Amino acid sequence: MEIRIIIKRIKACETRRDLADQIGYVLANIGKTTIADSMDAKGILSRHGFSYVSDEFSYLPPRPIGFGLASWPGDCEDVRKVLYDTITAAAVRIRASEGVESAIPLGAADPWQGMLMVQQWCDVAPGEADTDEEEELDVEHSEDFTTVTWYGEKFTFNTTQAQCVALLWAEWKKDPKSNMALHQRTIRDWIQSSNANFRLSHVFRVNGKAHPAWGRMIHGNDQASFYLGKPPRKKAERRKKAKK
Repeated sequence: MEIRIIIKRIKACETRRDLADQIGYVLANIGKTTIADSMDAKGILSRHGFSYVSDEFSYLPPRPIGFGLASWPGDCEDVRKVLYDTITAAAVRIRASEGVESAIPLGAADPWQGMLMVQQWCDVAPGEADTDEEEELDVEHSEDFTTVTWYGEKFTFNTTQAQCVALLWAEWKKDPKSNMALHQRTIRDWIQSSNANFRLSHVFRVNGKAHPAWGRMIHGNDQASFYLGKPPRKKAERRKKAKK
């Protein structure tokens, strides 16, 4: 499907559900396509409406097409921004039609991360952007996820850590009680890490020690799948509860 058709569909969205579906299409069919070599790259670009891009390609290592667009020749860099701008404009228009004020995450430095954040906004029912449940949980994050409050505890993250947290947050938002997890290979692909031995535990290490959020906010189902979950009670809290 050509990009111009995708843009047309995005502009035609009337509800958050419609917009979420279109964002999902972009992320699934463009943002996560893998490129094996330069010939494969030209074929994929052509199929997705990038046929006007120069035929002069150097070798491109395997990488997600969405995150790779910024480093390619021609007008690819502009396409990323056009898609993101079209999606955010649609979100603003849909919010206006609802007649309800809710904060839309706008202005992300990376268009693909920005699309993911707008998709999260779409999953919140109109008028429930700041739900009573979230107020009770005391969870919030800055626009770029470099600062997060998790059950009252404040954490700060570097850029790479923040990208990982944003992905885990999107899964958590689907159902905060279900411990929805992502495999670290999925996280590696989305943040465009070139490390073949990528380990999420290594990303969340500070000066040789585990990040304060590790085990408090970020939990693992096993050695390779991780989710955001409620922090375990600290020993002092458990002793206090036992005395009662």
